[in-house]
Amino acid sequence: MFPPLRSVAKWLIAIAFMCLAGPALAQQTGKAGGFSKEEEAQIRTIVRDYLVNNPEVLEEAQRALQAKRDAEARKKQAEIGKSITADGRLMAFGPANAAVTLVEFYDYNCPYCKVSVTWMSKLVRERKDVRLIFVDFPILGPTSQEAAMAAVASAKQGKSLQFHQELMGTKGRLTSDAINQAARKVGIDVSRLRRDMNDPAIAKLLEDNRSRAVAAGVEGTPTFMLNGQLQSFGDERDLTAALNAAKAGPKRSR
Repeated sequence: MFPPLRSVAKWLIAIAFMCLAGPALAQQTGKAGGFSKEEEAQIRTIVRDYLVNNPEVLEEAQRALQAKRDAEARKKQAEIGKSITADGRLMAFGPANAAVTLVEFYDYNCPYCKVSVTWMSKLVRERKDVRLIFVDFPILGPTSQEAAMAAVASAKQGKSLQFHQELMGTKGRLTSDAINQAARKVGIDVSRLRRDMNDPAIAKLLEDNRSRAVAAGVEGTPTFMLNGQLQSFGDERDLTAALNAAKAGPKRSR
């Protein structure tokens, strides 16, 4: 006999998949030789007729599949969020035990990131109840990679935030000269910066950033991760509302 299922629809769909499985179905049914061609044809006819007459079953299955994928994505994002939070190599501000952790994936050539830097700078100054973590995700060309390497290297001179803001404030696409000028403007020794950029540890960090971003489903910049879940914000008001809601926690049903 077939294993009992909760509904006829689920039973029929399960049989259809088991028919395709062949040997696996034979093991479940105890039929050493599997189904005959006639039996397989009969089962396919039954399944087809049922689905044609009850097409909503397919919609139900699709919703269930999407729900499963969404749950898997949320779980994966949460795991990556923990990895990012624990990574001491990343530029971060705010208490480590903050109830709210906001991660920004960004690219120095991204015009939308240049807009969001105003919100992020304000958060650093004013929100002491939020942990803010910056993750370089250079995807817009060679100078994006170069700028990211320079930004990471600037930490050795204690100028990470100032340099980050200056790079984001540079109009248009970055060039090597523009990166050097931004460094000089905030008091960075450019010759030392260029030497530090060759540190293999910097390339390793950026590769780790890329791997985590891709695994989490980040497809563009800026992308935010709020308490381990990807988010998008249209403006500062959206961001503030999301932060406050996350701090308040989930609503309890009465």
